[in-house]
Amino acid sequence: MGRITGEDIEIVLTRLQSVFRRHPSIEDFFLAEKNQTSMKDLLGSFVSRLESEPLPDHLRKISKKRERNLKYLISHPGRGSACKRLNLFLRWVVRPKDGIDLGLWKRVSPSQLILPVDTHLLQVLRKLKWTRSEQATWNVAESATSRLRCFNPEDPIKYDFALCHLSMSGGSLKLPKESAVVHA
Repeated sequence: MGRITGEDIEIVLTRLQSVFRRHPSIEDFFLAEKNQTSMKDLLGSFVSRLESEPLPDHLRKISKKRERNLKYLISHPGRGSACKRLNLFLRWVVRPKDGIDLGLWKRVSPSQLILPVDTHLLQVLRKLKWTRSEQATWNVAESATSRLRCFNPEDPIKYDFALCHLSMSGGSLKLPKESAVVHA
């Protein structure tokens, strides 16, 4: 995969513009498939429909050449991706307004959210022994979210900011002996 370019961003924004012509909001477009109930299915449907939005000829030609970058930029859970960017976006718009999150969407529950796992958070999850995976995948994100639901089923992702910044700040994650580690 090459670097993300202005053309890649233009393609995504053009597709979003197309969405706004037919839907009053991204939330309406996201929830347009009524038969999808799991977050994996909702995100998968959203990404597939976004990828199929029409493009002008010049961008359609570019999008075929840039397909790999576009799939990286807007990843699909059905392809195994942890969908960090999309899950982080959902966290911001779904969780209640608290100085970090915006609380803009009211028809998706915080209980449905999936932990936005990236390489930093993956290292924390590995230290917690919540995964052995070397890659941030959808299964890792779902599994970690399930563990967090044991602490707060209504809003398991409320712990994301603390977990992520622990790793990003270079903080040391020292755990008590194995017997004291929480295994959900």
